Amino acid sequence: MLNGKIAVITGASSGIGKALAQKLAKEGMLIYLLGRDKKKLNDAAKQVKKAGSQAKVFAFDLTNANEVRKFAHKYMQSFKVLDILVHSAGAVKLDYIENAKVKDFDKQYKINLRAPFLLTQALINPLKNTHGHVIFINSGAGLRANANWSQYAATKHGLKALADSLRLELKDDKVKVTTIYPGRTAGKMQENVRQMENANYKASDYIQVDDLVDITIDAIRNPQKSADNIKVGKDGVEDYRF
Repeated sequence: MLNGKIAVITGASSGIGKALAQKLAKEGMLIYLLGRDKKKLNDAAKQVKKAGSQAKVFAFDLTNANEVRKFAHKYMQSFKVLDILVHSAGAVKLDYIENAKVKDFDKQYKINLRAPFLLTQALINPLKNTHGHVIFINSGAGLRANANWSQYAATKHGLKALADSLRLELKDDKVKVTTIYPGRTAGKMQENVRQMENANYKASDYIQVDDLVDITIDAIRNPQKSADNIKVGKDGVEDYRF
C-alpha cells in the first residue's frame, strides 16, 4: 500500500522522526529527511537504506521561510505529488511566566508552530495532487496547560488550531489531516524535561517511541479509518475521535 510513495519528515535526525522514517522505509517509501543537523540526518539516512529504501537528506533551518521555500521548490522540481507529510520537530523550555524569557518563547513558537505552518503551506499543492496525508505530532500539552508549561503549551495549542483549520480547508481536496497527542515519551527531549523539573529520568516510565510510531503508521495505513485526533497515554491509545 505504501510501497513507492513519498514521505517528508521533519525532526528526522532523532527520536520519533528518525524511528518513523526507518519503519516507513520498511514499507518501501521514499523518505525525505528534514532537520538542521546534517551529520545526524546522514546517519538516519543510512538507517533508512538498511531498512530497504531510499532517503534524501535536506539540512536547513525550518524556521527560515526562504529556506523552506527553496526546499519546496527543489522537491517540486522532482515530484508533483506528496503522499505523507509528518511534522515531528519540536522544542521545549519550562519556566514560570514571571521568569520566562521571551527568546525561549520565540524559539518554541518558531519551531513548534511557525515551521509546520511554513512547510505545509509550501507543500500544499503536491499534497492536494495526491490526496495526501498530513500528520502533526503534537503533545498532551496541546490539549491542556499545566503550571510551568505555558510557553510550550501555547505553541502546541496553536498547532492544534492550525491542524483543525487545515483539516476543514482541505476536506474537499480529500487531504487527510491527523493530529497525535502523545503523553510523555521516552527520549532525549523527555530526559531534558526531567532535568528542568529537577527530577530523575527513567525511560521505562514513559511511552516508548516504537509504540508511538506504530500508532502513527496505523493512522497512515488506514486513513479512511484513522481518527482526526488521537490521544496517546502511557499504555497506548486512550481515545479515537471520528
